[in-house]
Amino acid sequence: MKIEFETRDGPRTKSISDDTLLLTLAGMHIISIDLSQISKLKHMKVLRLQQNELEQIDLRPLRSIRHLQELNLEDNALTEIDLSPLKKMKSLTTLTLGRNNLRSIDLTALSGCSNLQYLQLTRNQIAEIDLKPLSSLKHLTHILLSENRLSDIDLSPLVSCTSLVHLSLHMNKLSAVDLSPLASCRNLAAISLIFNDISHLDLRPLKACSRLDSILLDDTVQFDLPEVEDINDLPVGMRRLVWSRQRKGLM
Repeated sequence: MKIEFETRDGPRTKSISDDTLLLTLAGMHIISIDLSQISKLKHMKVLRLQQNELEQIDLRPLRSIRHLQELNLEDNALTEIDLSPLKKMKSLTTLTLGRNNLRSIDLTALSGCSNLQYLQLTRNQIAEIDLKPLSSLKHLTHILLSENRLSDIDLSPLVSCTSLVHLSLHMNKLSAVDLSPLASCRNLAAISLIFNDISHLDLRPLKACSRLDSILLDDTVQFDLPEVEDINDLPVGMRRLVWSRQRKGLM
């Protein structure tokens, strides 16, 4: 079968097999594509449309692709996107929407993506986001929200995301973050909060995250640590943070 799409230089086509599992149309200057053309690819698992010039895209045709595991729309020009067609896509594990122009995004549909592991929304212009729809995602390991315009964020929905490994919030406009919901994320290995407007942070809830290997904070951030007799009783990430401050003469 042939897929037709419009590029900056005019219309183009790409021939693909009816039993295609991975469809990549990356870096082709695509400005529009009708996904109904691929709705017959019942066995497709990966759709990659990154590094194009899409300003909008209709995901409704993806409802018929029951085995889709990865959707990559990174590095386009999307200003909005309706994720509702994904709401019953239990096979989806990876959703990548970074490097677009999204000012807001409704994650409600993702509550039905029960196997979602990786959510990437970096380098957009998102000013606020509701994480409540993520509370039911037991397999979610990565939430990447760096380089947006967030001035506030409620992490309480993540209390049930016990598989969370990496939370990235750097380069936003956050002035305060309550980390207490992360105490239940025992698999958390990395959290990044550098280049925000935070002056003080309570790190005590993170003592429960025994696998914590990296905490990235600006040198100007004052923080509270759990009371321990020996610094080695702290997670590695906390120890490294303390040692780094001590080397810089900041503690």
